Amino acid sequence: MCGRFTIQYTWAEYYEALSLIAASSYYEWTKAEDGSKDPHNIHLPDNEPFFFAEMWAHNDNLNITSCTILTVAAAPEIKALHDRMPINLNASVWEAWLDTEIELANAEALLSNNRGSELVSYRVSRDANSSRAKGAQLTESLVTYVSELQSTLSNLKTSLFGMVKIMTFFFSFISNADTPPNIDWMVAS
Repeated sequence: MCGRFTIQYTWAEYYEALSLIAASSYYEWTKAEDGSKDPHNIHLPDNEPFFFAEMWAHNDNLNITSCTILTVAAAPEIKALHDRMPINLNASVWEAWLDTEIELANAEALLSNNRGSELVSYRVSRDANSSRAKGAQLTESLVTYVSELQSTLSNLKTSLFGMVKIMTFFFSFISNADTPPNIDWMVAS
């Protein structure tokens, strides 16, 4: 479950429990004019995988291990979608971030190695709003997806028209078996 909350512990209690979460993109939503939620795919320009800075802890009272992705104020490129964004650590600091011997001040300093300003975003299909959805429309730009869908529908229409012509020819041939079929109309189209 996602939501805003304040961690009531200090960094010092967690700094030995740092980790990274791999991702290739993530989503943020905006409210559409019709009241629905419009998903936006956010990723690096070349779609390379990246890692979010994360802390994890085990709660002995509840016997659960949980984690949180660390966030900062959103970069200008993302601010129109959300006021916060995950910290996307630069590869040059991954090893230091994972070092269990790291000093608290050094761990905090590593968070400034955020690649957030490199992120790009675009609107994707509302199919992304369903956990059951699968397919390219979840990560392709909506403009690209709609264009490809229109092309597919056009090809399908052409194919269906061709099939109707063949079926018409076939039924015409069967009903007039004593007359040779005229195929000129099929070749001309």
